[in-house]
Amino acid sequence: MATREQSCEREKQDFSWYSQGYGRTMGFIEGVITKEFEVPMQTFIADTEVFAYDYLVVFKNKETKEYLRFHNDPDGVKSVLEMEDAIFAFFNGKHYDRFILSAIVRDGRPEVVKAVNDFIISGHEGWEYPDRDLVGYQFPMYDLMDDCQMGLSLKAIEAHLGMDIRETTVSFDIDRPLTEQEKDEVEFYCDHDVDATDTLDDLRQGYLSSKLTLGKEK
Repeated sequence: MATREQSCEREKQDFSWYSQGYGRTMGFIEGVITKEFEVPMQTFIADTEVFAYDYLVVFKNKETKEYLRFHNDPDGVKSVLEMEDAIFAFFNGKHYDRFILSAIVRDGRPEVVKAVNDFIISGHEGWEYPDRDLVGYQFPMYDLMDDCQMGLSLKAIEAHLGMDIRETTVSFDIDRPLTEQEKDEVEFYCDHDVDATDTLDDLRQGYLSSKLTLGKEK
């Protein structure tokens, strides 16, 4: 059993490791601020869905409204995440999607991505995953869940906004590859959640702009 000193040291390492991602994101935003927005920043709204043999990643360009969808395609996902001057918006991305995307980029096998997924939904934090390199890929992002009431789900927000609430009928416990029909349904469901996050992002632009302005003044 770990001693109290060992536990404290592990906690400090966990915090330090987790802070690296925050630092990189804030560094990116600071770079945008210091450039006085001379270089346009592309914002992508993103969401992920994970199954035993399949995963889907959807990116929506906030300006063009174009959807980029990747099914079991780590190279495609990485090509978007590494776009210059791009930042990615999520709902609960800080605690879930960022680690799923890291596993996709660093490995890409569905069973490995599913293992990270199961670790997180079982109650662990993503940065606690034993293979730190697998979940350590960083990219500029912000999480709209940060500034929402604690415990508020995206579905609850959709209901409050009067949006159509969509729930996939495809079980996340399916132990086989998805059929083409199931893939289409999951894609529709994921698109809908991306659209809801995009709407929330629109509503929070005043608040987010104020945060950027305060950062610029400092």
